[in-house]
Formats: sequence, structure tokens, C-alpha cells
Amino acid sequence: MNLEDTLRDRFAQASEGLSGRPLDWAETHARARRGRTVYLAAVAFGTMVVLAAGGFAWSMLEGRDGGGLPIPPASTESPSPTPSPSPSDELTGEQEVSYEAPYRAVENFIQAAAEGEPEAMWGEMTDFSKAAYDHDFQRFRESALSEIQEGWGSWASADDLGRHWQVIASSGDGVMGVVTLMGSRAPEGNEEPYASAAIPVRVDREGNAKVELFVTRGVFEYQIPRDRTVEQPPALDSLKERNTSFDVLVPAGSTQVSMVVAPVPDEPAFSASGEADLENAGEDQVRATWVHEGRLFGGEWFLTVVAVYENGSMQAQSLRFAIE
Repeated sequence: MNLEDTLRDRFAQASEGLSGRPLDWAETHARARRGRTVYLAAVAFGTMVVLAAGGFAWSMLEGRDGGGLPIPPASTESPSPTPSPSPSDELTGEQEVSYEAPYRAVENFIQAAAEGEPEAMWGEMTDFSKAAYDHDFQRFRESALSEIQEGWGSWASADDLGRHWQVIASSGDGVMGVVTLMGSRAPEGNEEPYASAAIPVRVDREGNAKVELFVTRGVFEYQIPRDRTVEQPPALDSLKERNTSFDVLVPAGSTQVSMVVAPVPDEPAFSASGEADLENAGEDQVRATWVHEGRLFGGEWFLTVVAVYENGSMQAQSLRFAIE
């Protein structure tokens, strides 16, 4: 007995046990066949719709020439306009800024210094930098060109030159940050195999960067010995532990002090930065203390300190040290 005959017998037995009009096998069988046909047609049609919609969506995402197109938002409601921030001198939290503009400004300045081009250097400087020379270009060219060429210009030919960019504060006008240079250089013929230098940089809202040098209110006094003439960086075993405290005396008038510590060569994954706690340390100095919560592994490191003064100007210094 085939399957259809078996079903027919079971159908007849079930029909005898039902009240009302008896079921007709031929009619029921025909309806079932029609239902199967409709179901298969629906599945086929649904598949075509999905494929067509998917192809349309893919073409929208890819674009006619394969170029990407923006994905529209899920909501069809018109978004509320976002008010533009008004310029302000008040410092706020850090904002991410690409390193390209700060690096380019620093590179342009030190290259112009090496080539003895005062006009090019002047064009890369902030107003605070120019204020150190009373905004007088002639005074800048006559009094500082030789010293700058021997000093900052020596970085243009430094060996194993490394750079590190760190944002320290933001405002409505842009961001304030610091570029740390590290390498081996020879200013005025004096070998400095483990040199480092810090250059404050301002980046405006349009992405234009300027260097801020020559703002000097005093010397930073580090807890770490600072000697650029040593053949090896100072070795400090005390900094191996976690929660290392960095204490630096900075000039009075500092309203914010930020510190950056990173290995040499620079490895961004192990760099850290933060804002120091400040307390008065006399009439002329402020003690800045920053606790690095991580652990400093053995090797060479740099520490960069940036002081922001009450008028908004920046001064920065950097040194290298080693952990054995």
C-alpha cells in the first residue's frame, strides 16, 4: 500500500468519528494541493522581494561607482539643531586632535631655525612667543637668531629623532598641547646623546598649529636629576613601583601643570599624562605633584612638564631618565 492509500484509509476512519457533514477525501486532497502551491508561490515571491531589497540596499551603500554613501539615520524626524560653541578662554577637558598639524608646525620651525630663516620661524610662532620680543620682528632677528639656530636648529639633524604629541587642555578657541622631541643632537658641537625637548603648541579651531616658545618665567626644578651632558640618562630604581609620584617646582603664577611620561622610543600604549596637584612652595615657586598610577618598566623614559600661567601662556621642559 502506498502513502496516499494509507492516508486515504486513516482519513476515512477519522471522518467516521466526526459529527456533521462527512469529510470528502477528494475535496480535502485538492484543497491541500492548492494550499501547498500557494505556500510555495508565497515563499518564492518573498525570496524575490528580500533579494531585490537586499540588492537595492547594497547598491545604496556602495554607490553606483562602488564608492561609499552615508547611511541615513533610523529616525525620520528632523534633528534638532546643535548650537555652535562660542569661543572662550576657559580651559576645558582634553579633546582629540591629530598629531599632523602640531608635528608639521614644529618641523617647520626647527627646519627654519637650522637654515637661519627668521621670517619662516616668526610665521610659526604664537602671539605669546612674539610677545617675548615685544612683537618686534627686527628685535627677534637681531638678538636671537644665532642662539636659536644653534639650539633649536640642531634638532633638524638629530639622530634617532622621536616625537610625542599630547593635548593638555581645550578651550573654545582650540586646544593646547605639547610636542616632545627625543634623540641625539649636538648643539654648538656639544654631544647630547640622550636629549629631549618640549615645545608647547596651540591648534585653533580650523586646525592651524603654532609653536609657543620663549615664554620663560623660571627654571623647572625636578625631583629627577637633570644633566644633559651625562653619557647615560640618570638611573632611578625608585620609580619601578606603582603609583610613582613626580614632584616638580615650577614658577609662581602657574594655574595648571600637566605632566607626560612615556618610554623612549615612544610607545603610545605605555604613555600616560595627567594634571598635577598644585600647592604654594614660597613666593616664587609652586609645587606640582602628579601620581602615575601605572608601573614604569625598565628602560629609558622621558618626563615632560607643561605649566600654564595666569595669562594663558605656556612654558614646557622635558628630561630623559632610565630605570634599570
